[in-house]
Amino acid sequence: MNPNSEVLLLGIDLGAGSLKATIIDADGHVKGEASHAVRTLSPHPGWSEQDPADWWAAAVAAVPRAIAAGKIDSRRIAATSFSAGAHTQVLEDADGRVIRPAILWNDQRSREETMELRRRADRRILEIAYNRANPTWTLPQMARLKAHEPAAFARVKRMYLAKDWLRARFTGTFETDDIDALGALMVDARTRRWSKELCDMIGWPMESLTPIVASKSVVGRVTRDAAAATGLAQGTPVVCGASDTAVVTYGAGLVEEGIGCLKLATEATVSVLSRKAVPDFELINYFHFVPEHWYVIVGTNSCASAHRWLRDNFFMRPGDDGAAVFAEMDRLAGPSRRARRDCSSIPSSTASAAPIGIRCCARISSAWVSITAPRISSAPSTRASRIRCAIAWRCFARAASDSRARASPAAAHARRCGDRSWRMRWASRSSFPPSPMRVSAPR
Repeated sequence: MNPNSEVLLLGIDLGAGSLKATIIDADGHVKGEASHAVRTLSPHPGWSEQDPADWWAAAVAAVPRAIAAGKIDSRRIAATSFSAGAHTQVLEDADGRVIRPAILWNDQRSREETMELRRRADRRILEIAYNRANPTWTLPQMARLKAHEPAAFARVKRMYLAKDWLRARFTGTFETDDIDALGALMVDARTRRWSKELCDMIGWPMESLTPIVASKSVVGRVTRDAAAATGLAQGTPVVCGASDTAVVTYGAGLVEEGIGCLKLATEATVSVLSRKAVPDFELINYFHFVPEHWYVIVGTNSCASAHRWLRDNFFMRPGDDGAAVFAEMDRLAGPSRRARRDCSSIPSSTASAAPIGIRCCARISSAWVSITAPRISSAPSTRASRIRCAIAWRCFARAASDSRARASPAAAHARRCGDRSWRMRWASRSSFPPSPMRVSAPR
């Protein structure tokens, strides 16, 4: 085949720490890629926000570099699509101006509003949305906005989800997909449409919500202005896309019931593909790309983010290369007599993605770490000790998600499919080996 005639596709993923642009061919081979860091603001402990303008700036930086890295004629890119973390909303006023920074999925400020929603309608929310109110979800986040920022709440004309706002910079259109919409906790999972009953619980204006389409729908084309800013060809088709975990699970091969996927990134999740939702106070349910299937999740909001926080606050100096600093940290964290004692201390994290009040205890044993969470001892004193503790937290995130998954109704459901173990696929952005694993379901 003439290399200048092969079909290329561009994926743009907005992560919690950076935006990634990746160009692949029809067989999935990477032809060009680039990333650009995105700043997260934390004005108070437990708060997590980003300026949507930074997302567009990151896209304008990363997309041309990905094209240049592959020495690609952008006219060969047949289509582009988007993914981003779920639950993150962008609020615009009647003039199309962003009202405030976007509240991220790992923000924990809406605890009081979450508990109030549970007090008033815990079971009813689960019946409609197939998920429980949690500070991670948009509904309690917007309840808090109404209580503490009423002027901002009153100005809302449109609510985008993160990937949709970014995609709109390319197309000028206004829509979301059903998978991402479910993450707002404002959708009736039975009808795949916005729920007036859920919105009325916080007085949210239904007219501010986007039309809901399929993730694979072509929703627009790259505009002239977006083409000039990014280097893409004007008129390139743009596909709606979905949340990042939906994309990861599908890319990792979740296409058959009972397959599981372990994702280690800013957060850690275990997802299992199921033919039906498993509404449960301890689980998260999402529609999936595979028709008539769901992926069911347990997870924790902090994983590799603890490692990055340590690098940025204790090891990075102006002008340092981030990857090189991570490599030096790995060297310092090598085995030592201190390691076992060091790792009885773990860094604090934003709260678990599981419902408030669940205490997740897991024992992790290896040559150098034995830790029972959530026990936390005094802070370690040496640089190497701090690194080991951050790595231990990543191990804890994996083991905690794993142990909760094994005990969950999702694993029991997988067992009922006829296999006492369910297959696990890796989807890791950390240094853990990408080897397949199998997790035994409970008897």
